Amino acid sequence: MVTLTLEFEGIDVSNDEAILHEGAAVGYYILSGGFAHHVVRSMAVGYVPAALGADGQRLEVEILG
Repeated sequence: MVTLTLEFEGIDVSNDEAILHEGAAVGYYILSGGFAHHVVRSMAVGYVPAALGADGQRLEVEILG
């Protein structure tokens, strides 16, 4: 399980969005997410393979296709 800090504005994840690594889907695992007022960013929680769960790992989240 990883916590993702999202680098875009204007929309939050809703549920089941794809998590991508180097353009390939590693699964539809976004469990929840929303705007985190304390850090002023959108964040999400999801599952990825253990090898991709390291601190600083860059992943993508597909939102609205």
